[in-house]
Amino acid sequence: MKTQKIILSVLLLTGLLFSCYEDKSSLNYTLINPINIELGNENTDYSVFAYDTLEIKPIVYKEGVNDGELAFRWTISGNYIPPILLDTTMTLKARIDLQPQSVAYNLLYEVLDRTTGIVQEQTFRVKVETPFGPGLILSETEDDQTSDISLIRAYNFSKGFQKDQDTIMRNLFSLVNKRKIGGVGTAILSTTYGIYGRYLTIGTKTSIDRLDPFDYSYVDGNGESFMIDPQNYNVTSLGFSSNAGCIETIVIGGKLYTHYYQTQAIHKFSYYLLTSDMTDYRVGLSTQPEWAYGLCFDEMNGRFLEINGTKYLRVMNSSKLEPDAAFDPNKLQNLHSFPTRRSSDLEKTISGITSFRKKIPQPDKPNQTAKSIVTIQNKPIIMQTRN
Repeated sequence: MKTQKIILSVLLLTGLLFSCYEDKSSLNYTLINPINIELGNENTDYSVFAYDTLEIKPIVYKEGVNDGELAFRWTISGNYIPPILLDTTMTLKARIDLQPQSVAYNLLYEVLDRTTGIVQEQTFRVKVETPFGPGLILSETEDDQTSDISLIRAYNFSKGFQKDQDTIMRNLFSLVNKRKIGGVGTAILSTTYGIYGRYLTIGTKTSIDRLDPFDYSYVDGNGESFMIDPQNYNVTSLGFSSNAGCIETIVIGGKLYTHYYQTQAIHKFSYYLLTSDMTDYRVGLSTQPEWAYGLCFDEMNGRFLEINGTKYLRVMNSSKLEPDAAFDPNKLQNLHSFPTRRSSDLEKTISGITSFRKKIPQPDKPNQTAKSIVTIQNKPIIMQTRN
């Protein structure tokens, strides 16, 4: 009992001594002012067109610290891209060179106080929309060696556009893909067919490029666009039939290749088609009507060939022609196809391949020839034109 009293007395004395000790360690501190990021009434969710400029203007300050002691970083990430530094100033003004996505990107704003090493963060969500849509696509060149494409979105070409909304977006290929097209454009075709695929095909005399018309990003080109590399990329014609087999056609070096859209796993051009009679041919231009098989003109043999889907080029049977037929599709020798460019050349064409140019000798001028237009409509019509 006595021992217990002694132990209790020692504990009470120890507690008394510690209660009299003044702990001054918690009094040695300095209150640090916060970094203030004020957005006013602005939202933290933004929407911007791809390749347009995004501006965010926060008010940032810290009491007792000069603005020169603050450092800034704007970093965007998400949607499977690595973080990209957009700006290092207090307010953001940067062009957004990102692909449009249905999911918003994450934008991180960091403010560093160099005097303390403290970082204040603010996050934003940025939805990147596509600025592209229906319109007229043009190929342009400045040096006759390379080219680029422009999109005209206007009242005449774009559904839902008003006249005061007309706009021209230039140099889209190089803007998105950071390079020019390796040649001067000879044919351009944009095709979209439901869930099966969408392609913007650009052909020159030496190259083929296929883009996604949704954002103009590069898909493939040259040999990559074919099951078997033709190693010749001189494109003279492109075509597409959405309701007669969903077939895209391309004419390269006089041969016609097809791409069948409904084969979802393989979006490549097959080997070139053969003729039904296994004879050689050289196509200049082709046409693909929406509701029927297409036609192409064989300049080697002076005849029309029907594009029978992805199977073959059908040679037409002249023996089945009516006695009063306007022309024989197998007897058009010494003619060659050409694209109609001036209304003075030809008032109307049918699907782009109803015009053929032929050189006719002039008796009074033996060293010169006059150009004429042979138009395959209900009946052949020959029109004199200017050179």
